[in-house]
Amino acid sequence: MEKEFTEGDAFVAAYSEYFGVVYKEALKYSGNHHIAEEIAQDAFFTAYIQCGSESKQQIKTWMLMFARYRAMNYIRDHKREVPLAEITMSEDRYPNSLIDDSSEDQVVALLKEKCFRELGIDIFQELYQKNARWYKAVTLVYYADMPQKEVAKRMGITLNALEGILKRARKWMIKRYKDQYDRLHDI
Repeated sequence: MEKEFTEGDAFVAAYSEYFGVVYKEALKYSGNHHIAEEIAQDAFFTAYIQCGSESKQQIKTWMLMFARYRAMNYIRDHKREVPLAEITMSEDRYPNSLIDDSSEDQVVALLKEKCFRELGIDIFQELYQKNARWYKAVTLVYYADMPQKEVAKRMGITLNALEGILKRARKWMIKRYKDQYDRLHDI
């Protein structure tokens, strides 16, 4: 069989004659000039590679179908994409502290927060083992944020006695954990 489409000037003539029709078909279904151009070029390239013995009319029909389905597939595959130019950051949703920090700074901040949380857990566990009354007073006043008067009443002690317990507990925590806290704070 002869290669009517790909031999000599036949391809150039077909390209000149059909490019506009194939492009319009792709544009009709894709709605995007750039995509339609790519699809039309791809249709001719694929036709040149795969077709050779078909007539020009068969090639035209095939390229029109190719353009239509390629455009519909493009739309299906890219319908959820949002162009970068359309994405805007609202300062309410993304505070400047998160936008300006590098990824490394964010990781360091997260690790630091994790270490402080673990230190707090260690302090409370050891405080409970050291003195259960101190633990109860510190937990109710500083963690549960209860008024000291109410905590004193609940524990069955005077307000002065509660203040003494809190002072001794703070003094013990500072003596025991000040170095660890300072090291974490300096990171």
